[in-house]
Amino acid sequence: MQAEIESLVEAGFGDADAQLEACERLSHVVAQQARRAQSLTVVCGEWPGQEWSKPVALGDVVRAATGRIAAFERVRIASYPEVQVELHVEALIHLVAELLANAVQASPPREPVRVEFDRVGASWVVLIEDRGTGLHEEDLARARALVSGVGIPTLAELGNAPHLGLAVVGAFVQRHHYRVLLQPVTRGVRASVEIPAAHLAQSPPACAAAPARRSGTADEALPQKPELPRRVPRQFENRFTSPRAEAAASSATASGVDFFADALGRTDPSPGASEPGTAADESRGEQ
Repeated sequence: MQAEIESLVEAGFGDADAQLEACERLSHVVAQQARRAQSLTVVCGEWPGQEWSKPVALGDVVRAATGRIAAFERVRIASYPEVQVELHVEALIHLVAELLANAVQASPPREPVRVEFDRVGASWVVLIEDRGTGLHEEDLARARALVSGVGIPTLAELGNAPHLGLAVVGAFVQRHHYRVLLQPVTRGVRASVEIPAAHLAQSPPACAAAPARRSGTADEALPQKPELPRRVPRQFENRFTSPRAEAAASSATASGVDFFADALGRTDPSPGASEPGTAADESRGEQ
């Protein structure tokens, strides 16, 4: 960490972009050191005091774990499921970070580590697959024993230069009832972390489903107005077709036209009307 800070100081702080990059690198180094310190406390029987006040999306949990390992740029997250973790978020972030660090270390320097998600009943599973050469049977059996959560080794039992990653995973499995499995694949090892359904946030009640639409326009799915009869009922035919009714309708229509024309200020004279200065003026002159 000291060497990283010295390199940042030597880079200078005259450029705003350089300052931002330096702060990001320093923050990343601090996150790694904090994870290592936290791992020591977990192996010694203590537990992280940090907790999250709100549920966190499962994809964001993996992203936060990715930010705590060195080669974070090699992690490839396939998708982001629409599920949130409500309980023991910090423990899950730390657990996934240890498995990611182990997968990155086991893979060649330029090989990515792929992360996927799967749903098993009411639970969700995080799948982490490395591209390493795999493990021998004895090493795989020992690794499985460490992540099983049975018989957590002490710090002294891990040796002078202890590898804390899998021991920390086993401690979280024992305390929070996760289920971690290690399976050999074509290239490397796949680690799966099953998150209990009790740790997940309950989904809000679904709204009532909208009625299924038929193919075509949106209007087809709406209730149609009843079609009015196109033919006048027989008992009213004479009322609307008699000569007297037709004359009354014609007179009412003409009166209505004159009324609206006068209200709007008539500019064009209606057919047959006297224009100013012509027939009307002549009739006044005659009088």
